[in-house]
Amino acid sequence: MLELKKQSLAEKQNKIDSRIKDSLVEKKKIQTFLYTENKKANQHEADVNNQIEALAINMRKIDERIANVKHFNTPEEAAPPKVNPNSMMMQFLENTIQSKEKQLECPVCFNVAKAPIFSCSESHLVCGNCRPKLK
Repeated sequence: MLELKKQSLAEKQNKIDSRIKDSLVEKKKIQTFLYTENKKANQHEADVNNQIEALAINMRKIDERIANVKHFNTPEEAAPPKVNPNSMMMQFLENTIQSKEKQLECPVCFNVAKAPIFSCSESHLVCGNCRPKLK
């Protein structure tokens, strides 16, 4: 009877050992599968990040091209403007006239003084229309 019990326990032990071995083999398979899938996922993530970086570089290049197009000048715009020699003389004359008009400005009415032009003891000019107002 003890022999039968011993034999029965040994068989149970063998079945348990077999299940443990099978479980360990299954565990190893699952670990290998998970390791492989994790490696694939990491590689995929790295590929996606590389693609994102490449797209960002392309976007910067496109933005630079757009900026260059916005600042593009036609040959006519890029060339210095043609200067008319008479325009320089006209500008000089206009500036001179404006300067003289400022010097001839009446301090009472702020208009350019017209003849007759009077002067006070301190050499201020006064137009003929405003002189009577000063007395």
